[in-house]
Amino acid sequence: MNFFKKLFGGGDSSADDYLENVQLEVNEEHIHYSNEIYWITKKVGDMMELMNEAMSKQDYDEAESVRLDWLKLVDIARDELDEVGDFKGNSYLLDSAIKYLHSYKTLLENGYKKLIELRKSGNKGTPEEQKQLKENNEDIALFTEIFNDSVDEFVAKYDSNGDFIDSSFENPFLEQAKNLNTSTNPLFEPIHGISLQDYAKIAYFMANGGTAADVCKILNIEMPVFDEANALWLKRMTEDKTFMVSMKYAEYFGQAGQNNKFLNFKNGNDNSSDDKNKFLKRLENDEEFYYELMGAREAAYDFGLDGASWIEKNFGIGLGEFQNIAMKWMQKTDKINEMLAHKEAKYKEYYLKLSRENNESVTDDIQF
Repeated sequence: MNFFKKLFGGGDSSADDYLENVQLEVNEEHIHYSNEIYWITKKVGDMMELMNEAMSKQDYDEAESVRLDWLKLVDIARDELDEVGDFKGNSYLLDSAIKYLHSYKTLLENGYKKLIELRKSGNKGTPEEQKQLKENNEDIALFTEIFNDSVDEFVAKYDSNGDFIDSSFENPFLEQAKNLNTSTNPLFEPIHGISLQDYAKIAYFMANGGTAADVCKILNIEMPVFDEANALWLKRMTEDKTFMVSMKYAEYFGQAGQNNKFLNFKNGNDNSSDDKNKFLKRLENDEEFYYELMGAREAAYDFGLDGASWIEKNFGIGLGEFQNIAMKWMQKTDKINEMLAHKEAKYKEYYLKLSRENNESVTDDIQF
């Protein structure tokens, strides 16, 4: 664990041995709690040494016995986590530890079972066996790093006195936009009959595949009229030194996916597949899923793909739809650090997924 290595001053190679003989002498309850979770999960990770020994001896019956004992230990550790429970209502580290154990169990039931069978049948060194070994190593590296990060993240949530650090904040610009009185302000007068709210809905519509020609048809106006209205709204936002127009536009754009007559024209009220509707509904109601897709999109970009197009291809969610829902989650900040950590974990998972799909390695092979 990164945090415990830092706490005791141990290096990467000596930290575990050092921890075996050290008792925490700190008063912070969250540190004691972290330590308790750590020792439960450490017992599971320590089984790797027994597996390595069996594999090195090419005793695959022993390796299978270790695998089965390892699975039993995972279940025992899971029960111990249930006994420990959350920390004063904060289940972040507990949930992370449970996911860590679940990842190990999945690996033991699948990846390690297959690896042992391949080697036992004389296939050590074959492309299939090497591929399985590489995937096992990558999975362990991934879920171990994610859990290590969660320990650091949990500890960082508390100050030196053990008090929870509230990292939430309110966006003053969005709050100000909600309270703006636009009825008597000439900056908010419609342009050629197009209000600022309509303009935001048009922008959302066009971000999701609509065209200027569609807009003109819906509003029954000529293209030059629309072009001028578009240019003048942009000019107002650019020249408004108070940023009131821009702030109100951002608020309207965040609501543009609802009751949007332009979208109804394009979609005929039923253009989306069941899967797309399911993902959209989940994105709107599940904060963790929103940050998961944020991580997935970033991973796709870093892998050299168009992240927005990748999200649309795999989840059916267009850029405009995604950005519209993002406006909602950007205003919710009570769990921002936790959600950013979740996003980072999902980034690593999706990057590994993309690497495997493209037959690229993200970790060095580890030979037993």
